[in-house]
Amino acid sequence: MVKLKEFLFGGKDEVKQLPTLTPEQQKLIALIEEGLTKGTGDLAGIFGDFDQESFDEGVTQPALKNFQDNILPMLTEQFIGNNQVLGSSLQNAKLKAGNDLQSKLAQLMYQAKQGQQQNKLAGINNILGTKGFENVYKQGNQGAIPGLLQGFGQGAGQAAGSIIAG
Repeated sequence: MVKLKEFLFGGKDEVKQLPTLTPEQQKLIALIEEGLTKGTGDLAGIFGDFDQESFDEGVTQPALKNFQDNILPMLTEQFIGNNQVLGSSLQNAKLKAGNDLQSKLAQLMYQAKQGQQQNKLAGINNILGTKGFENVYKQGNQGAIPGLLQGFGQGAGQAAGSIIAG
């Protein structure tokens, strides 16, 4: 009965919301949201808070070890070779090298924190710029009776115009 009514009088227009993302894209966005909002999940290292402990393990501790094992002994050897061990020059050179190391570590930490902020912003922009659904408009069909009436009306108008025109 519904199909006959639709055939005779036409169907209604419809607006549907269809997903624009694949299931994989939806999962990725969920992971990004989890990393940004909770600092957990598979992408927490990219989108979560700055991980000071990882920075210390990966950058600070190796740099300090290299400084103690290589730089300081090399400075001492240079001053021994030049017979300048007893003066303040060796202490000043070690102090300058330590200050240089500290400045470089601070610079690296700043860059790492800025990179982390950029990752967060990129994640936010990715989520905000993604439309999960799109509205799709489907026009209903006209139906037989409105189509006949429209055709009849056009034909009658043309016939009346011909009669009047003479």
